[in-house]
Amino acid sequence: MRNYLPACKIVSTHGVRGEMKALPLCDGAAFLTKFKRLFSTAEGAGETRVLGVRAQGNVILLRLDGITDMDAARAQVGRVYYLAKADARLPKGRYFIDDLLDCEVADADTGRVYGRLTNVEHPAAQDIYTVTDAAGEEHMLPSGVMVTILGNLIENATESLNKSTRKQKEIHVSILEDPEGLLLCVEDTGPGILPELLPYIFEPGVSTKGEAGHGLGLVQIKDLTDLYHGYTELFGSAGCAISRMKGHWFYLIHCFAGAEKLEKQLKKLREPWEYEVVVNQIFTLPLVEND
Repeated sequence: MRNYLPACKIVSTHGVRGEMKALPLCDGAAFLTKFKRLFSTAEGAGETRVLGVRAQGNVILLRLDGITDMDAARAQVGRVYYLAKADARLPKGRYFIDDLLDCEVADADTGRVYGRLTNVEHPAAQDIYTVTDAAGEEHMLPSGVMVTILGNLIENATESLNKSTRKQKEIHVSILEDPEGLLLCVEDTGPGILPELLPYIFEPGVSTKGEAGHGLGLVQIKDLTDLYHGYTELFGSAGCAISRMKGHWFYLIHCFAGAEKLEKQLKKLREPWEYEVVVNQIFTLPLVEND
């Protein structure tokens, strides 16, 4: 385990008084405001007092002691600053990823051991966990996507049961693994989806609930799945895919109530993880009702 972890990387200057733009390498601006000092090396050398941290879109604006003009700030571009784990106060149940590595991964109900956590990557809006089993085989588990997908499916099942007049109300959740991936299955004892709606359930606004603003959960699930399996294959690169999708969102974003505040972020973003964060926020908004 390391005593010092990457906090942020300086990417450019901001203004003429030494403020710098930095890419957060931890939980973001709100987390970094809790630190009064940073270090210029991974060994804890070069302690520097933090004078200010604030958010600007997907980056942070950072002021450090001793950096008072643009020239001094420009000399810091490319440098990574580190935080001391001893300075952090994590909420109960929260841990540094560095402390989780090499932990045993087991089923909380059955006790079955799947392996050890050997790596955590952050390619997009969610972490990708790599679990290595006893045979040395690696299994990659996307955390955020699974939570979003299961959350949407369970919410749909719960709402269906709440409106059902049947005495038996049960929801069964199963996760099955095979060589091709994971199969997530949520079953309930509700009335189910009408046969005439089945061909259209992945279209925006189509819902079995008969209420305005619904019909986005299954669309979001399908889009997230398509994102992981189709972007690179279809467009050749994530950057090209984002550029193509921006053209579609130019028209689609106005279909979501309150999405104007996200439109500027959508236009400026370049990285795949930025795209996923903004689009997931859009999909939580209700559809605009037509008069």
